[in-house]
Amino acid sequence: MRYLSYFLPCGGLLLALLLLGCTSNVALKDDTDKDEKKDKDEKKGKEAKKDKEEVLDRPKIDREQFKKSATSVARGDLLAVRNLDAKVTKGSDVDLKALAKTLHGVWEGQRTVHGVLVESDTAWIIDMKGTEGTAILIDRNNVGKGTFSNAFAAKKMKKPTTPLTWSYVDGRFQMLDRYIKVSDEVSVEAIGVATKVKLEEKDGLKGAWDKIIKGGYFNKLGDRKAAQLGDRTREALLPDGRKTSEKKIEDGEDPGGEYHLPMVVGAFFEITLKESTPSKVKFADGKVFKGAKVKFAAEYIAAGIAIKPNEKTFGVEEGEYVMEGKAFACFGPDRWSTSSCASKNGLAGAPELVFDRVVLGAP
Repeated sequence: MRYLSYFLPCGGLLLALLLLGCTSNVALKDDTDKDEKKDKDEKKGKEAKKDKEEVLDRPKIDREQFKKSATSVARGDLLAVRNLDAKVTKGSDVDLKALAKTLHGVWEGQRTVHGVLVESDTAWIIDMKGTEGTAILIDRNNVGKGTFSNAFAAKKMKKPTTPLTWSYVDGRFQMLDRYIKVSDEVSVEAIGVATKVKLEEKDGLKGAWDKIIKGGYFNKLGDRKAAQLGDRTREALLPDGRKTSEKKIEDGEDPGGEYHLPMVVGAFFEITLKESTPSKVKFADGKVFKGAKVKFAAEYIAAGIAIKPNEKTFGVEEGEYVMEGKAFACFGPDRWSTSSCASKNGLAGAPELVFDRVVLGAP
């Protein structure tokens, strides 16, 4: 600094100007570098956002070749969730007698949640008399397999006249419940064999239901003691053969293990079918066809969910079906909903379980 002060009297102004110019050039270069860095950062940010959007892209179809299959309202899997704007393309009036006949019989179920195959031993027995009926649903998860299929096979029940699939699609929890019809017959005795409760055909489904409850079927989880969701007493066998517990899963030690915990849910339904005129369903040609309001008034009992074992609870499952070719489809504003089922299963969000689409049969 002292050398600078020495030269200032002689040519101070010139030197000061030179120094000022240098300083300005340095500042200008710094500003330019900052602008270039900012441009690069913005470009990188846009590219990262674009990459993220491409990763998160959810196409409505998997392959152009199968576009009609992908966008059909009779599509009964999770691709339906990407096509909620689908319309009825092969509409006709719902025949209530045909719907009742389709429902009547025995169905066996399978469940997947978030792509996880849940060990299921599930049966739905539906007895329709005209447009009214009753039904028993027993949904056993992770407590062994084959009790129902073996009982139905031993009874030598006739196969259904028409092969049928009944699918319940829920995008909120990425859940797919799928039932395959195994017989057009209804056998109360076969239910007794499966549940190890002595039943007779004359009991009917309501009598059978009462006897199953009285026999303590829902007081246990298979051969294990009954439990309630959240009491941390249940154990799970994982697909790789390891054992874990509800506590470990809750603590994050075995992510996804919750869908391998044991659970047994039962329901008795009183069913009504009524003709309707759908006002909210999308028909491709604008024409409106007759539909069917379907209501399942339910009495539930369970072990392993968010109600006490052997405690009865009540609700309603209902929706409006329309025809897509030969298939019965329930979707749109009046899609299938089950009151309080979500909360009673400990699921987050709204208390009811609402399915984006239910499809019975094929078009």
